[in-house]
Amino acid sequence: MAFALQTNTSKDATLEVIQRLWRTKLKSITLLEKWMAKTTDLEIKAGLKAQLLDERRHLRLLGEEVNRLGGRLQGSALDQMLERPFAMLQAQSNEAYKLSAYYHGIKAFTANRCGRLIPVVDQALAHTLEQIARDEAGHIRWANIRLERVKDIHEQRQIAFFVEKMEGVLETVWSRSRRQLGSVRQRFFAAPR
Repeated sequence: MAFALQTNTSKDATLEVIQRLWRTKLKSITLLEKWMAKTTDLEIKAGLKAQLLDERRHLRLLGEEVNRLGGRLQGSALDQMLERPFAMLQAQSNEAYKLSAYYHGIKAFTANRCGRLIPVVDQALAHTLEQIARDEAGHIRWANIRLERVKDIHEQRQIAFFVEKMEGVLETVWSRSRRQLGSVRQRFFAAPR
């Protein structure tokens, strides 16, 4: 068993991050369903449909991990905090902005959080997080192919600015968990082997 699950403090920090990932997946499923219903781009619709299956699988896997770690799957104050990045994304009418904000914002952030957690959790959870991070990377590559269609340099800059705003909002939402996870990582790497 990895160091992160050996103390209550680190177990609580790990559980909090997994719960946030679970809630992010729950919100992603709702977003993708609405996006699929509204988009007229058949290629995007087909891609979102395939990714929706992955999101539902990720939700199930993360839910199982939350239960295994002794947590509960219910709403919290975090749900309100997560509203902002998803509302920003849903407010966009331009598909390129949506793609960038979701895939370079929310998805990239999720993959990053999974990667940071892998070294400090037990093997079963690490395997689940690796699987999710791999799927997220594939989804991001899919979006990048679609975003190559944006040729206008001004629009590319506007999209980059919007993604930066999204990253700032996500950093705010995740800041407490990031600090807790950072202290767990420091203790893990400082511990004698």
